[in-house]
Amino acid sequence: MFKHIFGILFILSVSVILISASSRNQNVTQAIITIPELVSCDIQEKIEQEFESISGVRSCNTSLMTSTMTLQYDDRKLTKQEIEKILEKWGCFPDSFKFHKFIP
Repeated sequence: MFKHIFGILFILSVSVILISASSRNQNVTQAIITIPELVSCDIQEKIEQEFESISGVRSCNTSLMTSTMTLQYDDRKLTKQEIEKILEKWGCFPDSFKFHKFIP
């Protein structure tokens, strides 16, 4: 009897862990943002540091050469409007956004 209960509890625990991990991956979005004002290393560093400090942001990479930012984030925790506000704080006004939703 104890083995059956232990087995059921083990299977339920593993299922909960797998479902939880799966649901975390379902809300990853990649945004590629064109930012004409992204022209200095100082602004580049500040933007990357700020986004990387936000819960839900997986990565933030910027390129001065192409004036773009690539952001991978949990779209339940960060919105396009919040992204725009952060960029505007640093004097950056995005020209375009391209979004790609990662599907596990």
